[in-house]
Amino acid sequence: MIKKDSGFINKIIAYCGKIDLNINKLIKTSNLPKFFIAMGSLDDVYPSYCNDSFIKEVRNLGCEVEFILHSKGEHGFEVFNEGEETNRIIEQTIKFIGQ
Repeated sequence: MIKKDSGFINKIIAYCGKIDLNINKLIKTSNLPKFFIAMGSLDDVYPSYCNDSFIKEVRNLGCEVEFILHSKGEHGFEVFNEGEETNRIIEQTIKFIGQ
């Protein structure tokens, strides 16, 4: 999400994927983005721990990171795992966007 007329990204949302550590080079400490990362605990494409190093590194830079693990989610849980937990994660995502 890019704030209008700000020239920087203030929020990044990632579902079910590995985030490249090189993104850290794009983060300016004067304009730290907030991250929302949601993954499925049963994801067989990208295991839930694949972003641990990334999360640690951006938190050390001072970025806020909200990490949510779907307890029964597979890769693409937002499409393939209907139910209350998926709906709650989607609602949290929408709330994050609106903040």
